[in-house]
Formats: sequence, structure tokens, C-alpha cells
Amino acid sequence: MKRLNEKVVVVTGGSSGIGLATVKKCLNEGARVAVFDLADPTDAIAGLGENVIGFKGSVTNNEDLEKFYTLVNEKFGNVDAIVANAGNGKSTDFVNEDGASLELMLDVHVKGAFYTIQKSMPYLNNGASVVITSSNSGLHGFENLSAYSAAKAASASLARTLSRDLKHRSIRVNSVSPGFIDTPGHQVMGLSKEIVQQAAIGVNLADRPGRPEEIANVISFLVTDESSFIIGTNILADGGQIVL
Repeated sequence: MKRLNEKVVVVTGGSSGIGLATVKKCLNEGARVAVFDLADPTDAIAGLGENVIGFKGSVTNNEDLEKFYTLVNEKFGNVDAIVANAGNGKSTDFVNEDGASLELMLDVHVKGAFYTIQKSMPYLNNGASVVITSSNSGLHGFENLSAYSAAKAASASLARTLSRDLKHRSIRVNSVSPGFIDTPGHQVMGLSKEIVQQAAIGVNLADRPGRPEEIANVISFLVTDESSFIIGTNILADGGQIVL
């Protein structure tokens, strides 16, 4: 039997990169998957079968989240797992920061994760698994990433505290902290795959960027019952970058 057979999994930020890889992994494991993304996920999930639905919305908009969970419940029933993966990255010139980058990072990575989980409560089954995508930037000081790193550190903290808050319903909450991953975001910034590959040499012990599928493997493990004794933990998946 597949590890997620008939489970209902929600993935935010599921139209590309780690999110889309997670959607595909969960579908392959037998899940029914609901994708929530700021970009319309229709094209991204086209051809993935009848066990996936998409919704265009923002994790910073509670009305969008409420409409989404209502749709998921109508289509698939109650939710068994949430992957709070929606996010974006932005460098910060700390000395000249006017507050815009900080507000955006906190809104998406902290408030977004908070409300993604909170708004699911009427539809989330007891014993469910919740995974928040954090970052190794929340554990290590990288230059020009003060706002992003602070938000990612807070998202990992949220996983720990929500594990306490939701203990009475046996809902497990964990976080995953990827490192340098080769995602479409680099191409959006004008960086070719070749440049990204070269840039990773010496950055981590693997001497290459991670693949979205490698992070999806970690996330899907946390979603399955195989990780039933892992609660309130942050799993670092960065190719040994912080070790260096």
C-alpha cells in the first residue's frame, strides 16, 4: 500500500519548486492533494490527474484561506496533512531598510504559516501532520538576509509552539530547513542552471545545489505515519552547508 493512500494533503506555494515537487511526491504516494498558490496553479497541476485541485489565493488573506478550505472539504473531505510552504525570498540592505522587506517577509513566512494552519482547524483531522517550510537561513547568519532569516527562524519556532498548542488533538507540527536549492526562482532572477550549479561549489559538503525533489522526500516523510514520533522538530536539509 502507498504511504499516503487516500490521505488529503494541502500544499501552499505548490505551483513550483519545492512545493510542486511535494505535490507530485504526495500524489505518487496515493494522496489527494489541494494546491494553494499566489500564482494560478492550473497550468502547474495540469496532467497530474484527478486527485489534485488548485486554488489561486494569498496566505496573507484570511478570506482566501477560508474559501480554500471550504473548497477542499467539498471536494475531498477533511484534511490529513498541511504543508505550509508558501514563501518568497528577498535580500535586505539592513542600514537602509525602510520596513517594506521586513513586513513582507513576516507577512508571508510567519503570519502566512500561522493563518494557513489556524484556518484549517475546523477541517483538520485529529492526528494530522503539519509541516512548515523554514530555511537554514533561520539558523545561520547570511549576509543581506536579515529580514528573511528572522522570518524563517520565527516559522521554525512556530512549529515548536504549535506542537504544544495542538497536542490535545494529537496533531504533529514540524519544520524543514532547506539550504541552497535549485528552484525556478533562480531563473526568475536571471540566473541560469549552469550559474546556479557553479555557485553551489564549496557552499555545502555536497558541492551542488539541492533538488526540490530531495526536500519533498523529507516533507513527505514527515507527512506519513512513519514519522509518528517526530514532533516539534526542525529537520535541516542543506547538504551540510551549516557544517562548513
